[in-house]
Amino acid sequence: MLRWLTAERRPAVLYLVAGVFGFGLAWYLLGWEGIHGTSHYWETTHNDSLQGIAALRYYLAEPWSWSILDVRSYGVPDGTNLILSDSIPILAVAFKLISGVLPAGFHYFGYWIALCFVMQVVSAVAILVELRWRNGLAVVAAAGFALTQTVLLGRFFHVALMAQFLILLTILFGIRLVRGEKKVGALWALLGLLAATFFVHLYLFAMTAVLAAAFVVQAGSLGEVPWRRVAVWLAAAVIGSGVFVAMTGLATAASATAGGLGYYSMNALAPVAGNIDATGGQYEGYSYLGLGALVVVLVALVLGRDQVAAAARRYWMPMVVGLLMAVYALSPVVWVGMSWQFDVPWWGPLAWLGERFRSTGRFSWPIVYLVLIGALYLAYKRLGTRWAAYLLIGAAAIQVADMAPLVSEVREIFTNGDERLLAAEPWTEAIASHDLVRIPPQECLVALGDPALANREVQRITAQTGVPVTAAAVARQQANCDDPVFAQAVAPGELRVVWTAVDPGYSVAGAFCVDFDLGTACTAAATGPSAEAVARLGAG
Repeated sequence: MLRWLTAERRPAVLYLVAGVFGFGLAWYLLGWEGIHGTSHYWETTHNDSLQGIAALRYYLAEPWSWSILDVRSYGVPDGTNLILSDSIPILAVAFKLISGVLPAGFHYFGYWIALCFVMQVVSAVAILVELRWRNGLAVVAAAGFALTQTVLLGRFFHVALMAQFLILLTILFGIRLVRGEKKVGALWALLGLLAATFFVHLYLFAMTAVLAAAFVVQAGSLGEVPWRRVAVWLAAAVIGSGVFVAMTGLATAASATAGGLGYYSMNALAPVAGNIDATGGQYEGYSYLGLGALVVVLVALVLGRDQVAAAARRYWMPMVVGLLMAVYALSPVVWVGMSWQFDVPWWGPLAWLGERFRSTGRFSWPIVYLVLIGALYLAYKRLGTRWAAYLLIGAAAIQVADMAPLVSEVREIFTNGDERLLAAEPWTEAIASHDLVRIPPQECLVALGDPALANREVQRITAQTGVPVTAAAVARQQANCDDPVFAQAVAPGELRVVWTAVDPGYSVAGAFCVDFDLGTACTAAATGPSAEAVARLGAG
């Protein structure tokens, strides 16, 4: 076994074995039904994937429009933008091209998670191969540490953000540039990667764009890439981003700012202290490296001080950018542990940026991967193959044991999901008998517990039936929590749902209303199929 791990292998073999490890973890966590998107988990409401599934189903059913990511039936009358819904637009556009042959209720989120796990470990191996590490130990290092990072495992409720292999691929092509290998191809690859990342998730795009620019400028400073090409690349990245914003309608899709700056941050002790949350929102900065990874980092720092210094000199710009993003992750309200907190006034443009990327804790991810890859490589080079094998096998075992509770927790959630608050059959019948469903904006319910979840369940059912709905569960929603429409008459063909926690004792003149456990449902006429369907909502 040790001989297989230490003997040099063809990269294709290493990628294949790495892919098996990645898919194996996806299968263990989700099961076959979870990967195929048919498990109970995908129809529950505690995960933000529900908003992505709902938006996707509306998008696939609608005709094409000039703003290619518009979803007009989700959030009537203004509609919404697919890029704000965690629907992974790059896949949505591709599958819309063949929407006519897709089965009813189709979504790709389980397949996407499997792809993310596979690409996570394959991308990590590709970086090590690029650094001339081409034996089975590279797979041990990649699978044992890249697959067990909390920044990945802790994102199961934001499926689009599991595509952290995009950060690893940015590091891969950046290393090629700095090393002066396949320079033109690497420049084009980075541009293509940024274009793809824009249509996966904007947070990942922001991280990879800044990191890629740092690698390109670093290569220019070392003379590996002419400054003229550096300037052209930077201009193409900026102009391309502007074109994407214009063609997707993102600039006018939603409010530019949102609350949460300083709440969705990284705790300063998070990388070494596990799941520590002083605000209630620091799960966004959950960036614990893991005990095994910390052992490898310590060995690399102690035994490879000279090589650490040499690597820092050659890659100083990406490292500085990664550290600056980590500082940004702390937010203006810095927490150290659970009790020590202090404020750091932010410079105007930085505060402006924070209002737009308010979940600053996520920006800890690039430095996690930069440190992890650097530590693994330096430990391997310093110890030599045989001693590195002992270290990495032992540290990987410690890492897996340390992360086992988190893995078990994620598997339990994927396996069981949560219970539905609304009975599917009568609600499906009632919604399908109307032309429009009017519910309060999702943003107005976030602190109300069950009503917020039930509101999402209504959105799930409307998406399944294809009936337009007035509220969309998307990021940066423009919400009017005092919408006067709810005091007006119910229009013919409209099903209106109001939650007791929002408006106790709700009624509207001239409408047929029925109370159910969590609220009131109203339709325009007191007789007919629609009224009969609404009446059944109160029976349970």
